[in-house]
Amino acid sequence: MRLFLLFFFLSLAPLSAQGLKVHVNARSAILYNPDTCSIVFQKQAKEPHYPASILKIATALFVLDQKNLDLQKMCVASKDALAVVLADEKQSDFLSYPPYVIEHDGVTIGLKEGKGYSVEALLHGLLLESGNDAANVLAEGVGGTVPHFMEELNLYLQKRGIHQTRFQNPHGLLHPAQMTTAYDMALIAGLAFKNLKFCQIVTTPTYLFHEGKTLVNTNRLLKEGKYQYAKYLGGKTGYIASAGYNLVAAAEDKGRKLIVVLLGCESAKNHFEDAINLFEAAFQEKEEKRILFSKDHECFLRKMPKNGEALQASLKEDVVIHYFPTEEPDLQAKLLWHKLKRKHAANDVVGRLVVENGEGIELTSAPLFAVCASERKHSIHWVFWLLGFLVLVGGFTFYKQAGKVLNR
Repeated sequence: MRLFLLFFFLSLAPLSAQGLKVHVNARSAILYNPDTCSIVFQKQAKEPHYPASILKIATALFVLDQKNLDLQKMCVASKDALAVVLADEKQSDFLSYPPYVIEHDGVTIGLKEGKGYSVEALLHGLLLESGNDAANVLAEGVGGTVPHFMEELNLYLQKRGIHQTRFQNPHGLLHPAQMTTAYDMALIAGLAFKNLKFCQIVTTPTYLFHEGKTLVNTNRLLKEGKYQYAKYLGGKTGYIASAGYNLVAAAEDKGRKLIVVLLGCESAKNHFEDAINLFEAAFQEKEEKRILFSKDHECFLRKMPKNGEALQASLKEDVVIHYFPTEEPDLQAKLLWHKLKRKHAANDVVGRLVVENGEGIELTSAPLFAVCASERKHSIHWVFWLLGFLVLVGGFTFYKQAGKVLNR
């Protein structure tokens, strides 16, 4: 059925959601709902920061989001992808080395030159044990070269509205031009957690990798221990000296999914505690209900374009939204009228009332029903009576003339 947008109208009182009152140790932080695009908490969320290994979420997202990519595709580890230099040498002269060159103290999973590894295996090595060698081999295998992969990755992010981020390598080791923000990483993670394969990988405790080697998920929010979090959906840690301890994590409670990004923590202990404190503060909020339009009081009118009649429509159910105090949205409502015929019966569905948040995401909608059957104007009725009379007279005359011809 074709719908036509008639008009927008705002009839709701201004809303002003308040963020959570939680202390966090991170220099930059955000708690974000990817389903509503709501910011539940933020602290310097758009300040530039080195990503460290949480960048690997973007690498994995880009690989998994490619159309028709075979996860069993083999990527051969090249000498260039596995090259290692001393960290001090690279960091004292970044221009002398490609941004993706691995530093001697960076994490690797022991890939061998000339060996082939599947995309799926490399994704596990990337996200479970944060292998920098896995990142390079994966990028080279998918993009042809690591630099070409990075060009495509950055363009991919730009097209998805992620504008304060520019990545120079696929693993997150230090490069002075490689920056992101907590806000951008929340957007990236929001996209990643919509991918079922990504979700599966980041919650995998162990993975049989290659030639009997087992990869172990190092995230302490998943592993049994002090920081294990039952509502955890997965994520990624990251650390380099210039960035501090970074964390991206997602959790869900009673159908409400939230993503936390923490940048610049002084210790791993800090970012796990910050994450759990933010999640718990949000999940303890009580959901609120607000009636926006009442079925007993609201009436909607539309002037019919052809005959000038007024179409009256009403609701058969209240239009209600449910929200958490920290996510109270800015709202806009609009009417979508169906393309109607000249006549309609009472209780015909004639349109739809839609309520969206400030991001244009539909929160709720309800059908509009005709209050009574439409009637044509009296002048139109007289026209049809006259036409009918003329047809009848004409037919009778024709009949008489035809009878005379036959009687001859």
